[in-house]
Amino acid sequence: MSSEHLSHSNSSIIGKPGNFFHRIFQFIGYILEGNKKNSVGVLDGVRAVAILTVVFYHISVKASLISIPWINYKLKMAIYNGYAGVTLFLVLSGFLLFLPYSKSLLFDNDWPSVRSFYLRRALRIIPGYYLTLFLVVMLAGSSYLQPIHWKELALFLVFFMDSSQKTFQHLDAPFWTLAVEWQFYMVLPWIALAMRFFVQKGSLRQRIWKLVACLCLLVLWGVTTRYYGNIATQYPNNTHGLPATVFRVIVALTYGCGGIGIHGKFMEDFAVGMIVAVIYTLARNSMPNSFFNRFLRLLSPWLFLGSLGWLFAMVLWSNGGLFPNVTNSFTTWFYGDGQVTFHELGFAIGYATFMFSILFGGKILTRIFEWNPLRWIGLISFSIYMWHIPLLLPFADNIAPYIQTWSPFRVLCLQIAWFFLVICPFSFIFFALVERPFMKYSESLRKKKPSLTLSSNPNTPSPQITAKREVVSPRAANVSAVSTIE
Repeated sequence: MSSEHLSHSNSSIIGKPGNFFHRIFQFIGYILEGNKKNSVGVLDGVRAVAILTVVFYHISVKASLISIPWINYKLKMAIYNGYAGVTLFLVLSGFLLFLPYSKSLLFDNDWPSVRSFYLRRALRIIPGYYLTLFLVVMLAGSSYLQPIHWKELALFLVFFMDSSQKTFQHLDAPFWTLAVEWQFYMVLPWIALAMRFFVQKGSLRQRIWKLVACLCLLVLWGVTTRYYGNIATQYPNNTHGLPATVFRVIVALTYGCGGIGIHGKFMEDFAVGMIVAVIYTLARNSMPNSFFNRFLRLLSPWLFLGSLGWLFAMVLWSNGGLFPNVTNSFTTWFYGDGQVTFHELGFAIGYATFMFSILFGGKILTRIFEWNPLRWIGLISFSIYMWHIPLLLPFADNIAPYIQTWSPFRVLCLQIAWFFLVICPFSFIFFALVERPFMKYSESLRKKKPSLTLSSNPNTPSPQITAKREVVSPRAANVSAVSTIE
């Protein structure tokens, strides 16, 4: 290569900072996604909103944001309800994982392989989780290696750490939600199979109504077990005539351990996401310019605004802001059993509407949620979710003696900077070295066995509409290829 050509090359790379950063962006994108960019990047953006909501909630609690006087009280309450970002994760999982089943139930596509489903879920969750668990135990929870704590450690290994107060939010506080997700994975194929015997008969219209009815029953199961589970954990000695051990096992399997914190198996959240999957599947199998799709696109901005208003109402509900200064039998129930039973469902409906509005949104919403930096946070959100507490709390505790004179706002800014400068890069490396290789291996298994894939078969005729094939609009492309954040 001539010196003139080399000089020209150097100037084109070094002399133009935009080129350098463009290459960095390309490199990050390649590490996270390979050569194939996700065709529905808005869902990665939605996932990023979920993880940022959870992380900022934890940062705000640790930095005592509540004591910052100039921040509006209602805004503080909204931030302190950031734990509900977990609900968005669960709704998103229900949506994504039920898509292949909804295609099969409504349009007779190939039934997803149970073996393939379990294998893909295991490869997506277990490597990263087990390595994180091992490192957290070795670095901060070595007492779990003592024989007296082996039972608790076993609950972490089998994803039942939400079922005992000795393990709930211990070691790494967010771990308990992985138990909820994993238990849902275990039962989803069998729930779908049970629906199949009831739903997969008759015309498309009949199938739709029967499938929605089944999913509404799942919602009912979720809120019912939440109501009775809360009572059972408050009055553990009332076993309703059952042996105490049997009663405790039933409560652990259907609700959890009870006590301080949010409990339940959150089936209502998953079911709401599954209902969105049904609507989305119907939209995919309609012409892009059909009345149904045009109606959904017109409705999208109103649903987006409505979802924000609804979610804010849920925030007010959790903090006594609805029906202020009113005391009667209704408000007593509303802030008592009503809140315990239905508040989580309210958040699920709000987040499902939020996600739905983005899936069918216009260019503005699409550009916001497909913005690459936001999407990249969504892609590494599983690593961020597992590691933000182990990396945040030691930093905050060790730096505290040196910043005692700082205002809470400066402490908040410092912790936010720590998140973006340390936790996010660490999570990126963890994703690249641990999660990504197993995701690629899972994808290779999927390609080797096309009959077991979760994608739809465009040559399968729809019931009672044999001339119709799956028609995917540009804004409703191949979502089934999107991996969930668990």
